[in-house]
Amino acid sequence: IVQVMEECMTELKKSKHVDTSELTVEAGLFKSFDRIIQRQLDPVWNVVSRRVKQVVWDLRTLRNLANFLLRYDAVTFLRYLETLRLTEGSMSMWMFTQHAHTIFEQA
Repeated sequence: IVQVMEECMTELKKSKHVDTSELTVEAGLFKSFDRIIQRQLDPVWNVVSRRVKQVVWDLRTLRNLANFLLRYDAVTFLRYLETLRLTEGSMSMWMFTQHAHTIFEQA
């Protein structure tokens, strides 16, 4: 999950609208950096690319996924992953990474 978050952060760093200097994946596991990023983007949300918006949504999903991994049993976690696959499917960028495949395979 952390590796997928790192890929999303790399994509986010390409945006000129977000200051990612203080945002790290490790810090994001413990505090809601998706909200920090959202606050940075609020003034320009209407001009931000669809790709950047999707990365913000993906980071929120991945943060929840990391939390659920610790809270749920294996069967419930797998069901949640399968639900994500159905609901986010083609819209989500993180699901098409190699590391996401590993997450689904290991679950």
